[in-house]
Amino acid sequence: MVKKILIFLLVLSTLASVLIIVFVSKEPTLTLSVEPKDATVLIDGKKLNNLQLKTRVSKGEHEIQVSKEGYRPYLQGTLVNKNTTLSIILIPAEEQVAKDQPLTLNVPPYAADFAQPASPDSLIAIDKKNFFLIRITKSGITTLYAKPVYSYAFVNPYVALIEKGGLDKIAIINIENGLVKNFDVKTILPVISISLDPSIKTVFLLGKHDPATRTATLYSSPIDKIILEDRGSFNADTIQSLLNNKIVFSLSADAADLSKFSVFDLVNSKYLYQTKGSGILTSPYYENLVVYSSSGISVVSLESFVSKKYPFSFGNQKVFWKTQSVLGILTNTFPGVKISSIDTQSGSQISNIEVPQLNQISVRFVIGYLEHTLYFMDADGKIWSVTLP
Repeated sequence: MVKKILIFLLVLSTLASVLIIVFVSKEPTLTLSVEPKDATVLIDGKKLNNLQLKTRVSKGEHEIQVSKEGYRPYLQGTLVNKNTTLSIILIPAEEQVAKDQPLTLNVPPYAADFAQPASPDSLIAIDKKNFFLIRITKSGITTLYAKPVYSYAFVNPYVALIEKGGLDKIAIINIENGLVKNFDVKTILPVISISLDPSIKTVFLLGKHDPATRTATLYSSPIDKIILEDRGSFNADTIQSLLNNKIVFSLSADAADLSKFSVFDLVNSKYLYQTKGSGILTSPYYENLVVYSSSGISVVSLESFVSKKYPFSFGNQKVFWKTQSVLGILTNTFPGVKISSIDTQSGSQISNIEVPQLNQISVRFVIGYLEHTLYFMDADGKIWSVTLP
């Protein structure tokens, strides 16, 4: 009888061990890459060995804290529902910004491309060093997608991207919860441009690109599962989705010519507007389009396609939308910055505003404008933001 009890207990113990192993194996692995390498790393308050920044965690949100003397501390909650790898780069501490210069985001020279505001205190961009998709904040830089990225489109909270490799894979990321969906689009390679419609229900792809003729085929698909629908062949190399099944096709300049821009109605299969310029910007709620060049800017209604032209010369100027109807024109005065505004509804020009915070700064280019905050890169490669009146 005692022997049977011992055997039963042994079997029970073995079964419990197996269940523990199975349970633990289902827990996702969180792997961190940290710079500088001797920084202190804590996950949910528990310190990790810097030589082995890899641990199993339960599914859900975990607090990651990275710190080192002489650097800005990093603290962020991260949702982990599957094996996750994060790259965290601490930003060196700098002298306190004076109270009369409330620049809220100051990132030292950083090699990044295609930055866009994601929130009042963060940007998303492509890292020039490894082409990963990253998030830039005042406390550090984190990796959102740890594979080389060719291009991306952002409609909060989703990023749709094309992988750099063979231009035959796309991914859709929810930057709020970190969930990633990967899709193979080898049947339409190379895919050269991607766009999300404003309602975040449809993804548009420009595939089967022929560099000789500069033509490509437009495809649309539901965002949750890739079911490609052929929408026709177009002379274009980038796309941007608008409201009501309208697409802006762009064909970049060749030789001394200007770029070509066309607004196309997918429902009625016809062009609604065509023009040339150096660049375009769509207003926040997709009601207006601004086309700019060295000869001036034109504001185009995306409902009536009536165009109003304003005589600005774009030598040192940068253009951005401040509100749905107000356009901002930033001018470098070397050093210093002034900002003009155009009310596109009344056609009036608002008087120039001097920005005291920017007296010693030369702006290389404007990244974007969100919630009264202007984001830009200066001539030294630093990324800044400043609140405007």
